[in-house]
Amino acid sequence: MSLNHNIAKYKSDRQTVFPIIQADFKGQNIALFELVVEKIIIEK
Repeated sequence: MSLNHNIAKYKSDRQTVFPIIQADFKGQNIALFELVVEKIIIEK
């Protein structure tokens, strides 16, 4: 899955869980967000 697909899925599943959703996705924020998404997908 692409990062954009993960973001869309994550937004639909967990809209209010992490404030990082509303952050500006640049540099390390993208890396951190990818780790968060991977953790949630693995835990599901």
